[in-house]
Formats: sequence, structure tokens, C-alpha cells
Amino acid sequence: MATSPQNVEQPDGSPRVPAKGTRLRSVGNGTLSIKLPDEAARVVRELADSKGITATEVLRRGIALERFVTAQLDAGGTFLVQRPDGRLETVHFVFA
Repeated sequence: MATSPQNVEQPDGSPRVPAKGTRLRSVGNGTLSIKLPDEAARVVRELADSKGITATEVLRRGIALERFVTAQLDAGGTFLVQRPDGRLETVHFVFA
């Protein structure tokens, strides 16, 4: 059974709408079946292969990173990247 967008919640309980082209289905406790657009599935497989990890681990890491970034931004934090020449630049996250 597909999970409707209003049933997908953020940690604070507010609704979160899945990305366009993504469908979620609860299979059991802690298990989801997802359908990704072809390009996203290809990227997950490429990352898994290049790092020698499973696609599931790629997604776990992505979720952990999303949680960390969101928490930092919600707390008023910013992200910087240091370029090879030593310059610091602010990273701007644009979420739909």
C-alpha cells in the first residue's frame, strides 16, 4: 500500500511530501520499499559501487547527512567549504 504524502512525517511530526517521482511503501517496522526515478537509482548504485558498500548503506548515510544538515540549519548554522586554494565559501542548500 502506498504511503500518502500526508502520512510521511518529519521528526517534528509535520507532514513531508516525498520528492516527485518517488513513492514510499511501508513493508514492516523499519523497512520501506521505494521507487526512485531512474537517475536517482543509478546514482545510488554508482555510489555503492565506488565505495564498496550496499545501496542500503548509501541511503542510510544520505538520511544521516540530511538529518545533520537540517538540524544545523534549523539551529541557525551555516556550512562552509574550503577550496583547494584555501578560500572559504558558504554552501547554500536549496530545498524544494
